[in-house]
Amino acid sequence: MKHTYLLDTNIVMAILRGGALAERLEAQYHLRTATFRPYICVVSLGELYSMALRNRWGAQKQAALRTIEQELVVIDLHHNDVLNAYAALQHAAQQMGATLSQNDLWIAATTSAFNAHLLTTDKDFCTFSPSHFHYTWIDPKSPS
Repeated sequence: MKHTYLLDTNIVMAILRGGALAERLEAQYHLRTATFRPYICVVSLGELYSMALRNRWGAQKQAALRTIEQELVVIDLHHNDVLNAYAALQHAAQQMGATLSQNDLWIAATTSAFNAHLLTTDKDFCTFSPSHFHYTWIDPKSPS
């Protein structure tokens, strides 16, 4: 089954770092070689650019981030479906007594609104069921 993947910030970081996790992601999901272009929420780009500034990334790593950004479909928040999904997910999280960051809620809302499949190494999304949106938690330490 073909999915339209939305990449969480930590997945893009794994790709930028390279190594075993990046290789495993490519082997399993073909994120950089498939004919489809994965999605990324503009909030994740903000997080990545913030990390670049805070950690004083060099020119090479910043260029790698810009290259990955061009390979992805960037989804903005200014869509009624995203705004409605945000409200519904925030309400659901409150009802469940779950605490998620605002950024994670926006990423989840974007995933839901675009009927995408979120790839993440962040267990915070495990609060939600598939009736909210689809996601796959990827263990960053697992060898396979």
